[in-house]
Amino acid sequence: MPSTATATRPSTSTEPTVIAAWTYALVQALELRGIDGARAARSAGIDPAVFETPATRIPLRATTRLWDVAVELTGDECIGLDAARRVRPGTFHGLGVGIVSSPRFIDALRRVVELGDVACEPTGVAELIEDGGTVEFRISWPADEAVRPCPTSVEAVLASIVGAGRFIRGGDLSPLRVELVRQAKPRSDRFEAFFGCPVIYGSDRYSLVFDHHSASSSVPSGCEDVARTADGVAQRYLDSIRAVRTVGDQVREIVREVLGHADPTAAVIAEHVAMSPRTLQRRLRAEGTSLRHLVGDVRVTVAKDEIDRGERSASRLAARLGFSDARAFRRSFKQRTGMTPAEYAAHHGASGA
Repeated sequence: MPSTATATRPSTSTEPTVIAAWTYALVQALELRGIDGARAARSAGIDPAVFETPATRIPLRATTRLWDVAVELTGDECIGLDAARRVRPGTFHGLGVGIVSSPRFIDALRRVVELGDVACEPTGVAELIEDGGTVEFRISWPADEAVRPCPTSVEAVLASIVGAGRFIRGGDLSPLRVELVRQAKPRSDRFEAFFGCPVIYGSDRYSLVFDHHSASSSVPSGCEDVARTADGVAQRYLDSIRAVRTVGDQVREIVREVLGHADPTAAVIAEHVAMSPRTLQRRLRAEGTSLRHLVGDVRVTVAKDEIDRGERSASRLAARLGFSDARAFRRSFKQRTGMTPAEYAAHHGASGA
């Protein structure tokens, strides 16, 4: 029988973020090993206070640093298995409740495909493929490292999915095969021991393959009404985080922060939004703007704010806004506003710069 994709969710195009409760599972795993998890989070640029509101989001780039720190501190490439054991129904907001309430494990897998962005948004391309006697959960990411989670974190997600399946079915569930992108087998056999099946390394995707009959069997503890209610909660959560800001909005905010401290180049801004410079420029074009245009707009806005607060020195304004000198600042300001900084100040009832 040919393979048939029963559900597919394509990747989207905004800055990747991770739900804080999932990252907290890693912090807890470190704590159980006697490591200061809060200190590890700070070293990765994450304020531990964010974990007090589990539904908040953390930039993917910061969580990736924390996973790398965790591997370095523990010397354990399989630390993701420990984090997966700290997952609770509420870790992934409504998605987690929907998963553990599913009347069949295959229904839980479909929920992961449809609502997986709760964990990491945007995520990769997720599929559920039914092929004769098997069902495969598969997920892959584009080559752009800025939007691709580190292998350790994805391995933890796969372990969480299997753990949820065992919870749903009362413990009697193991995949037939697991595929990981990690190029080489770790020094230990922890993956093989946890998954209870062959593990293939160096794949071009992450994959969990299950026996179709086991995945499709009903379990008495499932409740589709509860699961669907949880689906609605998860979807509303996703809608709320996706409606927050465009890439242009994020760039304006970051440019304002770096002005006077760093040159707002594509490389600098791309690092802050966890994208490659090329991806950043492409997404700004899709929104009908460019980095150059946004930087110019922010500079004018900040200049007007400073002038309104009484700043009249063109030299100080030039330095504050990252211009080479006062002359370059005056020229740029006039090109965008039709008046010099001195004329703008005079128009607002003060002496010019």
